[in-house]
Amino acid sequence: MRTVFALLVAACLVVPSGVVAEPSDDALAQALSAQPGVAITEGGEGETAHTEWRKDGVFFRRERHGSKEQWIGDDESGHGAVICSWMIFVTLRAALNDCPADRFVDLRADLDQGVTAMEAFIVANSVLPTTVAELRAKAAAEAARTRNAVPSSGPRACPTGDVGNMIAAFEDMGRPARREMVDKLLSVPRWPVSNPCL
Repeated sequence: MRTVFALLVAACLVVPSGVVAEPSDDALAQALSAQPGVAITEGGEGETAHTEWRKDGVFFRRERHGSKEQWIGDDESGHGAVICSWMIFVTLRAALNDCPADRFVDLRADLDQGVTAMEAFIVANSVLPTTVAELRAKAAAEAARTRNAVPSSGPRACPTGDVGNMIAAFEDMGRPARREMVDKLLSVPRWPVSNPCL
């Protein structure tokens, strides 16, 4: 299961925003610049330059090194990176499909409720427009990728290893703590990003 965990973390680290489709760099930069209340700073010189957009404790940074560009999105609000949390919830919920139906009943319900709430937050706060349908398509692709990363020679079983440990940790947390975690995550409107993830 180490491979599944690595895929999950890698997916969180490469998604800079709440945008499901891959926008052009200019489209994202223009959308960020048009946001009300955004602080924009530029720096660097020569072939190395950067532009940074900050708002509500979240920043996007576009770094240019010659002909190469890199985007970074990071949540410093203290409430957490919504895209990262959404991907974790989606992955754990998909993994629970391999468990017997009578196991983790409350956890399944809480993950479903959390995913729905996070999707509404992402749609409402994304820099570029996105829809729940686009998010769910991305979630389905990630779930399939995760399942395919784990070889199986027979019937699927409840996950073990890293994903199993995460399921156990979420189960041990209890319903009030799980709900409080989601409420805190979504308590302040801000750009949904994937970093810091775990």
